[in-house]
Amino acid sequence: MDAVQLESPPSDGHTLLIIEPVAEARERLAAVFAREAYELHQAITPPQALTMAALITPDLILLGPGLAEQARADVCRQVRIDPLLKDIPIISVVADSGLSVRLRALEDGADDVFAEPVNVHEVRLRVRHILRQDRPNKLTAQRLEYERAQGEMETALDAILEKWAFSQEMIGVETVGHTRRVVDLTLAVARQLQIPEHEMPMIRRGAILHDIGRVAVDQDDVLAWSTLAPGDQARVRQHPSRAEELLWPIPLLRQALAIPRHHHERWDGSGYPKGLQGEAIPLAARIFAVVDVYDELCAGHPRRPAWQPHQALAMIRTQSGKWFDPAVVAAFVKSQPLLTAPIPTPQRKAVRQKRVARKRRFAERLSLSRRGAWAQLVVASLLITVLPMLCLIWMWQADVNGLLTSSVAAGVSVVTIAIMLAGYTLLGKYPLNIVRMRNYLRMLASGDMPVRVHLSNDTDDLTAMQQYMADIVRQAADRIRVI
Repeated sequence: MDAVQLESPPSDGHTLLIIEPVAEARERLAAVFAREAYELHQAITPPQALTMAALITPDLILLGPGLAEQARADVCRQVRIDPLLKDIPIISVVADSGLSVRLRALEDGADDVFAEPVNVHEVRLRVRHILRQDRPNKLTAQRLEYERAQGEMETALDAILEKWAFSQEMIGVETVGHTRRVVDLTLAVARQLQIPEHEMPMIRRGAILHDIGRVAVDQDDVLAWSTLAPGDQARVRQHPSRAEELLWPIPLLRQALAIPRHHHERWDGSGYPKGLQGEAIPLAARIFAVVDVYDELCAGHPRRPAWQPHQALAMIRTQSGKWFDPAVVAAFVKSQPLLTAPIPTPQRKAVRQKRVARKRRFAERLSLSRRGAWAQLVVASLLITVLPMLCLIWMWQADVNGLLTSSVAAGVSVVTIAIMLAGYTLLGKYPLNIVRMRNYLRMLASGDMPVRVHLSNDTDDLTAMQQYMADIVRQAADRIRVI
């Protein structure tokens, strides 16, 4: 009768977190609770376990026998000093049945200790007893308040990130809608690979911030990437490392670093910045690498026409096992219904975009430096005003002296018109700047001014950007009540 009661699942489910580096031992511990109505989560390393505990707030933590003594003590200490986790019970399973080992585990902060080989029924009963105890109402209230505050913080953070991403898309026509497309497709592929749903928000934020490191790189170099010298290209390739420097000081965004830091790595190790290979590249970055290349090909570029979706998909398949993870490519292909032309705009908007793109291509052939822009403005002003005026004065003097014939007058008129047209053509790049300024003024008036900061490689500038982003998150946090 007692045996039957032991095997029956409890009436209410709880969340258990198992921390064990050895796969066999981890599976053995999970099997102990196979018939219980528990939601089991497994972690391999203490840092991974602490991150997971902060996300799921388990009802009980089980430390496996494969953990080193120091790692076991570190986990207990970190849990006990965390305001949200400190009341979570910890059960420690040790490999040595000696009394000193068990006492040390209790001193480190464990609520109970079992030595291998464990008695399955005893462990189940002890876990049930701990979970059925009335935990302090304070913990429940704190958890609810924390979840509410965390939700408001994440909502504010996501709004900030979306505004920042929108501001980056104003750099050029070819980037319009890029962030939204890659975010949607990255999440679709992640779900095809059955990545847990609670990891999706961080994947989404990583996709939004994938090129945040470019704010620390000269934008002229980014736009003219294909024409840069090898040394200049190496400087641009530092932007994933810059992303880590910018985001690491912000705790809410550390877990989103995988994509900004590693999305240029390649499956065969030919990528950058660290030349990681295979599964050493985080899965989120492997997914985004495929999505980013696909969207870049389909979106086109002022110097390269857009590819059709089936052409880009064929290229992705040819790079499976080379640039890209074959498993990710397979999941990407299964998402094929989503792989439509990435810029589905109305015909009127498409015509307008082509017109602006032509102006942009002409502007790229001109000097993009600030000094060059002023020089172009001065030259254009001379061509539009001074030189035509000189031509008219010459024609008047020639007419007074009786030297002006109809053929000469016609020739000078043609030259004058050509000079003025050249001046207006040289100003072709400035309407883009005027449109951009108008958009910024509108956003400023509506209170939606985006984060758009150009930084050099100086340490002071990077520190300023880190502080700026930290201030943004802090301002959002100030809007909610601190627990």
